[in-house]
Amino acid sequence: MAELEVKEQQVSQGGILPPVESVLENLNINPKEIKSIKPILKWTHYRAVLNWLIEYKPQPDATNLEQVRGYLEAFHHLCEVEDWERASLILQMRINTPTNEELHNQLGTWGYYREQINIYERVLDKVSLNENIIFLNGLGRAYSFAGMSGQGIAYYERSLATARELENQQAEGTILNNLGNVYYVKGDLKRAIDCYQRALEISRKIDDRQMEANALGNLGNLSNVKGNFEQAIEYLTEQLNIVNKIGDKQGEANALYWQYLQSPRSILQSN
Repeated sequence: MAELEVKEQQVSQGGILPPVESVLENLNINPKEIKSIKPILKWTHYRAVLNWLIEYKPQPDATNLEQVRGYLEAFHHLCEVEDWERASLILQMRINTPTNEELHNQLGTWGYYREQINIYERVLDKVSLNENIIFLNGLGRAYSFAGMSGQGIAYYERSLATARELENQQAEGTILNNLGNVYYVKGDLKRAIDCYQRALEISRKIDDRQMEANALGNLGNLSNVKGNFEQAIEYLTEQLNIVNKIGDKQGEANALYWQYLQSPRSILQSN
């Protein structure tokens, strides 16, 4: 079989995928060295990794999932040879979309929750503890958005415990905001408030303005649901001030939208 090489015309696959060259460099895979891999079964999987990354070309009208199929297939072949580090690197590669998210997060943005669950469960507990936090949090979100909030909460709690064990407060605050969202949807507003408040405290302790804005926005929306319209405006005004300073356009739009909804209600409430 002829040696697989990255041809010049294959360097960029176009669309949302980054150049093949940079992907292989990030994975530290040299196509010329693949033929020396033993045993033959292991070589077959690495050969398949290269085939999927280099040769796979999605059709012009391909779905989002089909566009990243080469990455996902390469990921699964790396899992078969227990190359967990490279498998994790593929999941964390950023896709050229407007949100510029890592592949595993982008799948959730597109709504492919089952695919997210599948990839997370393959690498769970096979990677570093910090990566495990990310993937546990991802499982929490995927199960929650897929309508299985019980499993979602369980994975969030595992992720939260690991973050606290590592004293990773940035991760802890992020998870608390996400966990609060699940309780919010379930109607358990007391637990949701507790999560948001703890996230807010952590954000101010470590000076994470994005986390602070998220917590304030969540508290503002929850206050609205409880009928505390003046408090909702206070939270959302604080959020707006922060997102303006950090240049978070989406957060700014959300804050303005909720403020717009609250203003007339606040006036009616006061009368």
